[in-house]
Amino acid sequence: NLSDFWGRWHQTLSRFFRDYIYFPLGGSRHGKLKTMRNQIIVFLISGLWHGANMTFVLWGLYHGVLSAVEHFLRPWTKKIPILIKRGFNFLIVAFGFSIFRSPDIKTFRKLFQSLWQGEAVNFTFSYFLQKDIILIMLVGLVLSAPVVPYFLDRISTEKKKTFVPITLICLFLLSCIFMVSSSYHPFLYEQF
Repeated sequence: NLSDFWGRWHQTLSRFFRDYIYFPLGGSRHGKLKTMRNQIIVFLISGLWHGANMTFVLWGLYHGVLSAVEHFLRPWTKKIPILIKRGFNFLIVAFGFSIFRSPDIKTFRKLFQSLWQGEAVNFTFSYFLQKDIILIMLVGLVLSAPVVPYFLDRISTEKKKTFVPITLICLFLLSCIFMVSSSYHPFLYEQF
């Protein structure tokens, strides 16, 4: 769910917002409506923290409202299979990142319209057919399933001591290679 995603995404920042904004507002101690209000306020402030741009405010409002709705619907969503929940959560977060990374509202509006009108903004479907993009998507798909714990349970403790660090180092180096070889991306907070 979104709460779990944001709790893991940026733990230090999430704890800061929880301890210094959410809890002083009352947290979840004063009923569902105030809890939902507090979630929306925290995400709005989080959006402002990320930059002085209306897209960040919209991003904060988007995630705040969805977190509040998720909190309200939690009792009814318990029976939904985990794979469907993860897929839905992925779509919500990916769409939210399109708001977050848009340079302005006009660009986001154009992107949003292109989703429904079939027009390409900056890429075409062939972009997703590139070998490196397919590889990244497949690795992401595999690692989003409980594959890693499944295999780690079958490896002896002695082998884990070498396997896990070597695997993490390789993934880190692979990530660095992809980042360095990609095109120019300005620092995220340079707008602030």
